[in-house]
Amino acid sequence: MFQICPKCSHAYKVDKANPPDACPACGVIFAKFMDTTINRDKAALKARFQPEPRKTGLRVVQLLLFILAIAAISYLYKLSRHHENFKPSVVPVIVDASNSTDRREFADLFNSDTSFASLAGRGQYTVIEVYLDQCAYCRELETALEPFQEKRGDIHLIRVHHPGTMSNSIHASSREEMEAQIKQMNARMSSYQLCGSPHVEVYGPDKQPLGVDTCQDRAGTAFLWNWITTETGIQRRSAPGLFTRM
Repeated sequence: MFQICPKCSHAYKVDKANPPDACPACGVIFAKFMDTTINRDKAALKARFQPEPRKTGLRVVQLLLFILAIAAISYLYKLSRHHENFKPSVVPVIVDASNSTDRREFADLFNSDTSFASLAGRGQYTVIEVYLDQCAYCRELETALEPFQEKRGDIHLIRVHHPGTMSNSIHASSREEMEAQIKQMNARMSSYQLCGSPHVEVYGPDKQPLGVDTCQDRAGTAFLWNWITTETGIQRRSAPGLFTRM
């Protein structure tokens, strides 16, 4: 009886009573070779028929990012449409009024507990602009305010400089006193509704508010920009609703 080696294909004579354990030609041990072959075939079959791992986590992240992108686009669109609606009607010029510009420090107003609304005067339009030194949106607004004032002739502009932090207003000798002052300062700060710059408040000749920025709405900035565009034709280059956070 002859048998063929599964590795080298050598044909050799086999004694049924005492079959060889290895190939006389290449020396391969039949049991080990068959075990290796079977294990390799099993691994190949397993890899072939094993389903690809589900990318559930990645798909969930992609879906969330898509939803956030749609929500952001929708918010910006609604915001721009909302600000377009703040187009002032023809604002009559106050003949007896004249332009004026004042500069104030927010720290002084804060320490004296002076509100922005109390700065408005009668007989002319009052525009209050709170700005930060590093605010690019403020600089854009400021370049448009000068020709706007020249066109109108009845604008009292009050530019309020904000230092960016109010930590210098805290003077405490103990931790408890410092925490109390911070709590009191935060309560007073909330009354200003000052969350970003430029912060704009516009008041009429009878001190009535025409447009006031809050932490929830940039109505004052929108009103002023649309008023500037109506009077001078100067368009805002930055997107509506953008501001520098304080």
